[in-house]
Amino acid sequence: MDILLLTFTNQADKLLPTLQEEDDALSRLLSPRARQQHFFLHRESFTTTEELAGLITSYRDDLTLFHFSGHAGRDRLELGDGTGHGEGLAQLLGQCPRLKLVCLNGCSTQGLVQRMLDAGVPVVIATSAPVDDKRATFFSIRLYEALQQQFPLNEAFLAAKGALELAFSGTVPGIFRSAGFQAGMGDLPAWGLYFEEKNEHVLDWRLPMQAINPVEFANFTPNEYLIDTLFEALSAYNPDIQRLNKDVQRGMEVSIPKKRMAILNALPAPLAEPLRKLMVPVEKENEGFDKVSEARLQQIVQAYSTSLELLGFTMLAQLWEAYDAPTTVEIKPEQREVLAAFFRLNRKDREAFDFVPFVQLLWEIFDQNNIHYFIQELKDLRSLVNNDEKFVDAVRFLSGLRRQVLSNSLDRSAVGYQCQTGEESLAYLYSRLSYMARYRLATIQGIDVLKYRHKRQPKFKHATKMLHDLLGGFGISPVSLDHSLDTLSVLLLNEETWEYLNLSPFVVDENAFQERTEICKLIFFSHYLKQADTYCFKYVNKPDDPLLEISAQKYPLIKEQFEAFAKLLLHKPMSSV
Repeated sequence: MDILLLTFTNQADKLLPTLQEEDDALSRLLSPRARQQHFFLHRESFTTTEELAGLITSYRDDLTLFHFSGHAGRDRLELGDGTGHGEGLAQLLGQCPRLKLVCLNGCSTQGLVQRMLDAGVPVVIATSAPVDDKRATFFSIRLYEALQQQFPLNEAFLAAKGALELAFSGTVPGIFRSAGFQAGMGDLPAWGLYFEEKNEHVLDWRLPMQAINPVEFANFTPNEYLIDTLFEALSAYNPDIQRLNKDVQRGMEVSIPKKRMAILNALPAPLAEPLRKLMVPVEKENEGFDKVSEARLQQIVQAYSTSLELLGFTMLAQLWEAYDAPTTVEIKPEQREVLAAFFRLNRKDREAFDFVPFVQLLWEIFDQNNIHYFIQELKDLRSLVNNDEKFVDAVRFLSGLRRQVLSNSLDRSAVGYQCQTGEESLAYLYSRLSYMARYRLATIQGIDVLKYRHKRQPKFKHATKMLHDLLGGFGISPVSLDHSLDTLSVLLLNEETWEYLNLSPFVVDENAFQERTEICKLIFFSHYLKQADTYCFKYVNKPDDPLLEISAQKYPLIKEQFEAFAKLLLHKPMSSV
């Protein structure tokens, strides 16, 4: 079996504060794969020279990856009992015939690279300058995060380096992982990927997937975990599921189709529709989303992307709403630029756009302006990002899976693992969004005013489509209120108070602009074509369909709303964004 050897060394007199965090994080990332017998993982948290030599010698024939984190210098590593000299380490590692990667995550380890390559090590990751401890931990976690998601080595390295530059550009360095070499302390640390031309093919290497006993997915049934998790989570918010859950607790059997239907009918349509394709076999279309397949991975990614888009558009819509409140909303110039950059994205960049940092930016704007959250749970969701490792791991796995789907770089040997882990990650994400069952998504197609002589106050009769009960269809329901809602809009409703948040023009029901129809066609904003002054939208149910283009000639109301938003929040018309 392939062996991954992770070694760390901290010293009390030269303590690296985040080294233990790195040690724990890499173990958390890789241990599930080790338990599935994809590889053998050996984690050595306090390495001595004698132990290191013994481990490399013992694992020589099967060692695939060697990692060191701790104090280091140009030609040495600081180990628990003294200095480990680079020349001897290179000789030991050069005798490992299956070795693919050596990662030296300490200060200025580039000085060891040529010795490693000369000894026969195919690929080395090393640093060309002293590295800040916090940055080193961040880089290491991002690297192994991408590797365990089955990114090839080169792409995993680039992903880690890109994330590092995004998170730390311009910040002041802190504690260094240096073993005496101090030159260049003011330079930003530079991680490099080193190899000889004859070993360039190793850049396509991925973490091994094969198990000793290839029955690891024999007990995995697609949708089983997803349905059980969501059924339990939604029972706290949906009365129908709550009743069914009580039946289960009393020992009554509730069938999978019944649970599945209850889940799909409990959630707003944009969240339910991607789940429907995952859960419901579609033999006629032969989509295969309910089976272990690449198609299922693509649909898991679609469910993840749609949920984040809905979250982002909900917060963007409320930010606009906050401008109507008595208090003044202040957006910093750099924050406004990030918002404007979103509307400058072309189609390709919009498809690859990561909504996670976008939502985090909106959280910052909300907090600095004390904006009341229409969905109070959105405020609580932020704490998950900071405190819930399982939530963070789920989002990062799904984000990595999305990048692989978009770049068409899925590892076919890993489809079973990715389907299982993807389902577990999606189930946890959706379980944390289960509060959405408290709200109704509705389209207001039109409003009639009911004014009678014998009644002083008029009533407003709304032609409303409640976008739940996915499997039952979307019938038009008349809703009479003492006040009017927003017409030709998609609203997020609190049915107890009938308070609402207007999601248009970011989320639109195209059919609301037709003669009143019971068919709903929800579309999400995709991108803006500046030269044509046209807004492009994608159909939520079928995102691969041709985009709908909206202009001054077609559905001008939507264009007017975008212009109003741009002038108010971005301080310029859309054509100048």
